[in-house]
Amino acid sequence: MSIIENEVIDSVICGRDTNDVVLLITDHMDWSNIQEHLLLLQTKLNTYISFIESGQLTTDFPISVNKRTKILVAGAHPLVHEANVFYEKADNYLRNQISAELLFVHEHSEST
Repeated sequence: MSIIENEVIDSVICGRDTNDVVLLITDHMDWSNIQEHLLLLQTKLNTYISFIESGQLTTDFPISVNKRTKILVAGAHPLVHEANVFYEKADNYLRNQISAELLFVHEHSEST
């Protein structure tokens, strides 16, 4: 699954020995078409927000109750400036509205 399958949760990672539940988004796309890429990302994030807000996360994964929620985007390409701006705004929204954190990792970088 990936960013283009916008109505699917790619993966949920939740162990008994951690205080976090991580919802993974895989993003294989490059940034040659920035606007299209950001729209796909926004659509995918909206699916994840709905999954969390509806309670489906805790229904499908009861182990996630009372854990910190993180949405991790694993990207094949480093972020461009416009994407960094988007991630900052989206992370701020998620933290304030649903107490979730948005992270991005690239194979050659640490999480941001």
